[in-house]
Amino acid sequence: IIFDGNGKAKGNCDADLVLTAVRDYFELQPSGVVLVSSDGDYSPLIKFWQEKGVACTVLSPAIKDRCSILIKRTGVSIVCLNDVRHKLEYRK
Repeated sequence: IIFDGNGKAKGNCDADLVLTAVRDYFELQPSGVVLVSSDGDYSPLIKFWQEKGVACTVLSPAIKDRCSILIKRTGVSIVCLNDVRHKLEYRK
């Protein structure tokens, strides 16, 4: 975590996540992955998985219209969290 000029904390987990995902590909050879994000910064990672033949689905916390165009352009399967919330939420 770093702090901006106003003292607000800012994480830089994007690079860490991409590095871990690529390392895991070479060490673990996953056949499929689920990425939980709507951030277009991950589109190169999605393309990497696609080139390597890894099945990939994006679980988008955003409404489908708000998911990054960069992710949409990869052609990856996108599931919006709101569309499956009823299947995932806790019920007493």
